[in-house]
Amino acid sequence: MKDKKSIDEEDGEKDLEVEYIENDEQENELNLEEDDDSFADNDDFEEEQEEQQGEEGEEGEENEEGEENVDNQMDTIQPSIEVERDDSIRTFQGHSDSVYCISILKTNPEIIVSGGGDDRSFIWKASTGEALFELRGHTDSIVKVDFNFSGDLVATAGLDGLIKVWQVPTGQLISTLEGPSGGINWFDWHSKGNVIVAGSEDGCAWMWNTAGAKCMQVFAGHSSSVTCGQFTPDGRQVITASEDCSLRVWDPKTGVCEFNINGREFHEGPINVLTCHNDNCLVITGSEDKTVRLSNIKTGKVRATLTGHSDSVEAVCFSNHLPMAASGCVGGKIMLWDLNTCQNRFIMEHKAAVVKLIWRSQQPILYSCSIDGTISLWDTRTKDCIKSFVGHTNGILDFDATNDFNFLVSGSDDKTCRIFRL
Repeated sequence: MKDKKSIDEEDGEKDLEVEYIENDEQENELNLEEDDDSFADNDDFEEEQEEQQGEEGEEGEENEEGEENVDNQMDTIQPSIEVERDDSIRTFQGHSDSVYCISILKTNPEIIVSGGGDDRSFIWKASTGEALFELRGHTDSIVKVDFNFSGDLVATAGLDGLIKVWQVPTGQLISTLEGPSGGINWFDWHSKGNVIVAGSEDGCAWMWNTAGAKCMQVFAGHSSSVTCGQFTPDGRQVITASEDCSLRVWDPKTGVCEFNINGREFHEGPINVLTCHNDNCLVITGSEDKTVRLSNIKTGKVRATLTGHSDSVEAVCFSNHLPMAASGCVGGKIMLWDLNTCQNRFIMEHKAAVVKLIWRSQQPILYSCSIDGTISLWDTRTKDCIKSFVGHTNGILDFDATNDFNFLVSGSDDKTCRIFRL
């Protein structure tokens, strides 16, 4: 049964309503031995793949007399990595170009979605590595994929400026979210309903109700590409950051900008990444200016400037049970920060750029992925590397973990997705 709840229900305000479905929490473990028959296989997938490979072969012959092949260009930029072993237990090979984004369905970790430079997304099965559905319709690279709070919908976002929303059990397209005049950089689902906020290259953030693809707000104010953002964990505010070096805090019901954090105390270069703490107050940002900032979005004030990186900061995250944060940069350095003192505690290093960081829930364990082709596990009490997973022959561009952190899934420049057992 569907009910409507306000984002600000406790205050009794009904201006912005989000539709969500009441459902019991599911604790499904990933079973890599048995198939899950609740999702029907796409019988035509293999035949379609063969036809597409044939078409790509013909196009490749034409390209020999014309432009250079894109894959060859990528190989020049990102040389293949020689690996001595493959730690993965499953590989998905449906993509024909780099895999930019990947996500696990938390309510059923048997189901994974991935998107890439081939303009395609796939819903695929963890236990077999086989595609269930190919999600077609984008005309440019897919840069973000994610499931909604209840797990019945998945969204894909592309550099074509579109977000498409699909039914997970059937792979059917239910809505296309339009409006931005530039590519989509990121999007975030509301934690309680089927509302999406996204940032675009056109300098705006957009918010839609996916039921009917209705645009609810356009957050205008940035003077350049909106590179990162999210709903606050409680869903009551929207946070965005931009190449214009500013962080903005918005009221999603009115579209009003509550705070615009910028200037001498803030970043001097484009902001690449941000994350909001579970306290809905503290935000960490990383920038091309090689610094990390801590800001209070309830006061609009910068709390601290964290320095020590020698390259652009590309990844940040908070611990949800310790007063600590982490940041990673293009140079491969990971820095751990004490939030009480705003001082660096430890430094760990990859051999190449750090792409993403995930802090394990209720544990002092930090996970990182890198262009060096590894996923590493770090003990944040000692800075020791507990384990590094290898298998990809090129840089890892995204990864995700099951709720119990027993399995990791990754997407790479080598055009594959891999599953690792912890």
